[in-house]
Amino acid sequence: MIKLRHNLSIAIVCTFGLPLAWSQTPASPAAGPPTAPGSEERIVTLEEVQEATRTPPEFLPQRIISYPHRTVTGAMEKGLIKVEKNHLRERLRGTRGHLHAIGVEGFFGGLGEQTGFGVGASYTVRP
Repeated sequence: MIKLRHNLSIAIVCTFGLPLAWSQTPASPAAGPPTAPGSEERIVTLEEVQEATRTPPEFLPQRIISYPHRTVTGAMEKGLIKVEKNHLRERLRGTRGHLHAIGVEGFFGGLGEQTGFGVGASYTVRP
């Protein structure tokens, strides 16, 4: 068990620690004085954009491990943008107000942690 933990810790250090340590380059004295934020030259060509967004090969293990998170958050971001552009909250608020006026009310919730998602509705007869 101890040998397994030792091997696992070595694997984690080699996977995450070494690429991060090697990717840091020391500052060269020929670079000149530091510039103020926002005064850098903007990226304008497609080649410059591709070079700036290119991931070094030593980050491949991190990209593989973070793939599910990147996929979910990317889709979630697209969904949130669509909700904002289509004014879904305002439309839902208007629809809910109309349903409340005719006596229909919706309920959402659960029964506690890890029990699922609950949905309900009620109808009130109005004279």
